[in-house]
Amino acid sequence: MSEHENIRYRANLLAGYAATCEMKNTLLWMEGLAKHINGFLESIGDGDRVTTHGYGLQTITAEELSTLDEHGYKKQ
Repeated sequence: MSEHENIRYRANLLAGYAATCEMKNTLLWMEGLAKHINGFLESIGDGDRVTTHGYGLQTITAEELSTLDEHGYKKQ
């Protein structure tokens, strides 16, 4: 897949997932949103990533994200 096709693919995944948003989402849904945002950011070469904290999102660097587990806690 070309770089342009990958960016379009990631953007479509993110938009499709965001379209499932409800007024009250689960923590699992928020983790999925963060995953799709991070996939898009990676595809465009952006160094920032997001992590979830409850129902909110926080911007962090890709390096910081690599030190966290799937729940946003520091890896032991």
